Amino acid sequence: MYFSESLALINARPLDRSLLTVLDRELAHVFAVGGRGFIDLALLEYRSQASAAQLRPLLAELEKRGVCILYNQVKCPCDECYDPGEGACTACGLVPTFAVSTGSVCVRVLKQPTAPAYDPIAPPANPTVFVSYRHIDTSRLAADIYYSLGQQGHSMFLDQGDIPVGAPPEVVYLRAASIAKYFISLVSTNYFDSPYCRKEIAHAARSGARIIRVNVPPIPAAPNDMAWIDTPNWNPQTGSPNGLDMVLELSLHAAVRIPASASNIDVRKDACGYLMEQLDQTGLLQLWNRLGYMDRVNPSDHMDENIRRILQATTQARVHTLCTALAL
Repeated sequence: MYFSESLALINARPLDRSLLTVLDRELAHVFAVGGRGFIDLALLEYRSQASAAQLRPLLAELEKRGVCILYNQVKCPCDECYDPGEGACTACGLVPTFAVSTGSVCVRVLKQPTAPAYDPIAPPANPTVFVSYRHIDTSRLAADIYYSLGQQGHSMFLDQGDIPVGAPPEVVYLRAASIAKYFISLVSTNYFDSPYCRKEIAHAARSGARIIRVNVPPIPAAPNDMAWIDTPNWNPQTGSPNGLDMVLELSLHAAVRIPASASNIDVRKDACGYLMEQLDQTGLLQLWNRLGYMDRVNPSDHMDENIRRILQATTQARVHTLCTALAL
């Protein structure tokens, strides 16, 4: 949850869990530095699909805990709308005596929401769900998914760009992507520009994870060397960089309840081919020697030829062996 107070309320009012989860997220989205962010109660009703009668008791509890305040909005002669509790118009300085009511009840968020707390020193040992995304495109959506599925009891892995000093990124990110049973890829404008995102999804596919693709328009074309990722293990969903809506949230909740093995799409061999292309000559030769079904290698052969020979010799019965040999 973005606010610890919301979590405390959920524990005290379990029947309001779903509404409190949505309310927590909506309030977090409108926060602005200095407590300037606010949302109209009518808009909050629309976004949460709840009535004012349902929202007001929960907002009152959050108000007691210092998360937000409710106020009757006024309009200054200069056309600025504001909270009269601030003492004066923030635009021109006139006192509220000169203002008139707009008829709108608003909620102002006072407390800064907490970003997902990823500890690079002690990441989840066996994450259930790995969220792969570009920070510059979909940070808000990724955080929403992290909190939403975490509330469902899933162990989440969401990187915040922090890597322990001296630790290779492969140890932190790619190993987690290989372990997670469910791999959510937020495919946004800049997603495929990241070599980390491409390797993450390749290792997830190699390990047989259920790939849950969320397209965030405008959707980029798949790289030529990764055409296979256009056939994920789960039908693509559509998301927004502005955050998680209820339709996508419910579909993700359903997607991570389906066994990861329940798929008739097997892209493990394709993923292995991509990962081999990322190796240098030494790494590829070491891999060759780990594959007991390969003949003696000629070190002078071109890498592309050696990769082709490995893939040609990897029958369906040998795919698992190749996948294991490429594990970190």
